[in-house]
Amino acid sequence: MNPGHSWRSAAAGRFQAFLMLLYPMVSIPVVLAYLARYAFESQWAFVGVLAVGAGIGAIVYAVALDSAVEAAETRREQVLTALSAGEGPLTA
Repeated sequence: MNPGHSWRSAAAGRFQAFLMLLYPMVSIPVVLAYLARYAFESQWAFVGVLAVGAGIGAIVYAVALDSAVEAAETRREQVLTALSAGEGPLTA
């Protein structure tokens, strides 16, 4: 591993700012599940809200994966030339 060429050193500040925005958004379904358990005084409400959140997450993941595969197939040559252009994070 070449630490000088890792992705974290290139944009560490931007990535950390992105995570500061991402973590609260990701925790919304869990907070809603606890609020549902409090409001309905039922463990089933908690589990139900978590199940709905997991279902929505699975749908978003499937759509994102399909679009990523499609983009990778259409830009295969660009990705390969970008990867072979310079020294990557793994050096021999």
